[in-house]
Amino acid sequence: MTHHPLTALPAFRHQNLLIEFASLKHAAPRGIYLSLTPNNATVWHGVMFIRRGLYRGAILRFTLTFPFAYPSTPLDIILVTRVFHPLVSPKHGKFSIPGHPAPQDVLEALERFKSAFEDEGELERVREGDVVDREAWRAWNGRRETKGGWCERVEKCVRRSVEAVEEKAEEDVIRFGEILEREEVEALVEEARRNLRERGVEVREC
Repeated sequence: MTHHPLTALPAFRHQNLLIEFASLKHAAPRGIYLSLTPNNATVWHGVMFIRRGLYRGAILRFTLTFPFAYPSTPLDIILVTRVFHPLVSPKHGKFSIPGHPAPQDVLEALERFKSAFEDEGELERVREGDVVDREAWRAWNGRRETKGGWCERVEKCVRRSVEAVEEKAEEDVIRFGEILEREEVEALVEEARRNLRERGVEVREC
């Protein structure tokens, strides 16, 4: 595929990413918040508050990294929060974006990312070739026979995700300060804690 010569210019690429970031200000999937890395438009920081599904209550921090050839080459989503999930690498947290063809823009990638955690049907439809955590995959497939401890492992990572945010509250407030006020962060964390309590999961006070 032939690329337009302008796309090779760092300034042009930088501007395109800034435009795409600005377009997501009011269009990002509900529960996802993004911020730019200062002086580096190719790395975005994000947090996703899971409000339904198997991972309800989880607070997942992640980064979006844009390769030089983006959008011809898909972006990378890397989970900073440790998550037990068939599509998340247990070694480096890279999320294997399900579905083909690859997403054409950030919004589509984020929608698939969110669905993988909120829509149980997405896990039912996962292709084995997209799986990057075989242990999680076996636990998911054995959940009806209570093999592999799927529910326990998921609840554990959900609980730890909330505790991790509370332990690093100041860091997160600063990182997402452009889009979330401290009160909003506290309200979202409390909502996550409430979701866990409703499921009978105790969260350690920090």
